[in-house]
Amino acid sequence: MWLATGHPDRQTLQAFISGRIEDDDIQENLEAHIGACDECASLIGRLPIDDHFVTLDLPPTRELEAASQDLRTGQPLTGQWLGKYKVGDVIGQGGMGTVYQAKDTVLNRRVAIKTLLRPSQGTALGAAPLIDEAQAAGAIAHPNVATVYDFLSVSQVDCLVMEYLAGGSVADLINHTSALGWEEAIRLICDACQGIDA
Repeated sequence: MWLATGHPDRQTLQAFISGRIEDDDIQENLEAHIGACDECASLIGRLPIDDHFVTLDLPPTRELEAASQDLRTGQPLTGQWLGKYKVGDVIGQGGMGTVYQAKDTVLNRRVAIKTLLRPSQGTALGAAPLIDEAQAAGAIAHPNVATVYDFLSVSQVDCLVMEYLAGGSVADLINHTSALGWEEAIRLICDACQGIDA
């Protein structure tokens, strides 16, 4: 048990981010310590989460604060760090957020990170839409649905970490070929329908 002296050990930090600290006083002390300690906050960003869908509202480290500031001002996150993830190029953008290619530096694999800036302060929406998406997608194991690996919430920026799928979108395919043959179009529609059904 951590006694609020020195740095908490790795096991205590793991329990903290996984929602397994039952003592309210220890929980509050850990939150205060991590909020003031860049070293522990940085370590937390590199630890795996036992339950993917515990909402992490991590205190911002210098790197995370820079990344969230870039997002709030519309600057791309390319080259920034989000916890253990090194953010690469933008691979998609829409009305709700931006999708980046990134590297999970612990598991050494490429991932996609979908970011969503929360509405302005004072609204009640918070992180709910992206958490709902994470929970819904995380419950599905299907070849036509991208696997969800992680969810992060840092300084009003929510991030959904997903399987990276190379190859582009159907829109990209149509733009490069002008028109699809009916067999290919039916195959793509069937694949999409199977994913939606799952």
